[in-house]
Amino acid sequence: VISTSFTSKQKRRKIYGIAYAFIVLAVPYLIMLTSHEHIESEQSLCPLKMLTGFPCPGCGITKSIIFYYEGDLLKSLYYHVLGPFVPIACIFAILLLLTELATQKNYFSSVVGKKRCFLVVVGNISQEDLTAKVKASLAKLPAGNAAPTESKMLITQPSENIVDRDIATNYLMGIMSAPSMNSSEGIPMLIGMNILYDRFFVELRTKRSLSYAPSASYNRAAISSPYNQLYITTQKPKESMQVMIQILDSIKLNGFSEKELRDAKQGFLTSTYMKMETSAAQSFALGRAEVVGSYTLDDKFSDQVDAVNLSQINKVFNDYTKSIKWSYLGKKDAVTKEDFKQTMQIKVPSKN
Repeated sequence: VISTSFTSKQKRRKIYGIAYAFIVLAVPYLIMLTSHEHIESEQSLCPLKMLTGFPCPGCGITKSIIFYYEGDLLKSLYYHVLGPFVPIACIFAILLLLTELATQKNYFSSVVGKKRCFLVVVGNISQEDLTAKVKASLAKLPAGNAAPTESKMLITQPSENIVDRDIATNYLMGIMSAPSMNSSEGIPMLIGMNILYDRFFVELRTKRSLSYAPSASYNRAAISSPYNQLYITTQKPKESMQVMIQILDSIKLNGFSEKELRDAKQGFLTSTYMKMETSAAQSFALGRAEVVGSYTLDDKFSDQVDAVNLSQINKVFNDYTKSIKWSYLGKKDAVTKEDFKQTMQIKVPSKN
């Protein structure tokens, strides 16, 4: 970890930052404690608005924070869309600056270094010009320490977590282990979960009207420990879970079909290339591939998708849907622990 002693000027800046964040939090709170029924109709004290009649980008922040303190989120957003986030940002800034003052360590210097980052450039620029620009802008960036390697987490024991909440609809998520994206099982798992998403949509939404937003996906953003997730919002959680498990068991018992695989490949590749229309999207894809293992994975992506066969996705689907960690947020009396079922343990039929 990089550690540098702060100069007096740096300390003053951090103290001023803490004081400013505290004032931003305190002023709306003090106004809230007083009678403020007139606040919605009162003239803003913004100098720009008073002089020109036009609001500045920060107009309405104070009123927004006041109503956020009162718990009126809609009115808070009405006065300024960023208002509810200001108290959170101020609290974070205060805690961060206090920590840095107490430890004499700059947090950002400890995590931003050459060993913890890389650049991805997509554009019309020569290597010489790019090298010159990088040296001019990042030459003084400290090397730092490489980020520690996290071990892969596997879900081997099923469980359920029920949180009682009196809300209009119930939220349900199931988490399962998944293979690493750079392994031979990564692409088959990705395709398999995409097909499962389609089955969920047809059965849970279209046919049974149990939810407007059922979902199934392979979360590859969790680089060290990617996972599969099942998700639904519903007023009938018990019935929804039964149908979800029935769909999973049906796939484990009978496998996916050739038509599903063929359609999934075509649709998946089409949507993937449609998302690659901008340089930003291309650089993100290359960067994500480099974090996973190598940027060349992105170049090989379409070929790997085309090479997937039915036996591969059937096997990987069976292997990684054995233990589900269920999480439920909603009316507790709508479910019991027995409702959180697990999939059957069977062998995948061999299909080619």
